[in-house]
Amino acid sequence: MPERLPAIWPADVTRDAKYKDHAMRGRKPKPTALKLLDGTRADRIDHDEPAMPPASIEPPDWLDETAREHWGELAPVLLSAGLLTDSDRQALALLCEAFSRFRVDAANDKARDLYRRMLVEFGLTPSSRSRVKTTAKPARDTLADFFARRTGHSSTPSGNRP
Repeated sequence: MPERLPAIWPADVTRDAKYKDHAMRGRKPKPTALKLLDGTRADRIDHDEPAMPPASIEPPDWLDETAREHWGELAPVLLSAGLLTDSDRQALALLCEAFSRFRVDAANDKARDLYRRMLVEFGLTPSSRSRVKTTAKPARDTLADFFARRTGHSSTPSGNRP
């Protein structure tokens, strides 16, 4: 039988029931956009996840000047990677607000820790970004291709021409 809680809790509530609604155990689920960029196997992708429309890159009105500048740096990058949707705007605003608080007071450990955690959530740190792979091909250097054809050398790896 589960252990009873102190008298301040109703008599029919057990310790198990108290902790039932707390955070789940294990790793946090990776967003589908990151899974797609990461090259995750198709059977591991949640195709039933609701698709959110892309967000506007305009910052919320309530952000201070420093946070708005940081938003202007991050929003276009996240939007082009498909990681900024309408439902992500508040999280990005929180990230920018934590950045602003940290810039005002560098000793603010809570703001620094929140900023670091939010960067990881969006894949904006070197270690979190290293887990994301893109399928975009690098832009072709047409000038190098021109000179390669003129000199008889190939500018593509392994000598293959497209």
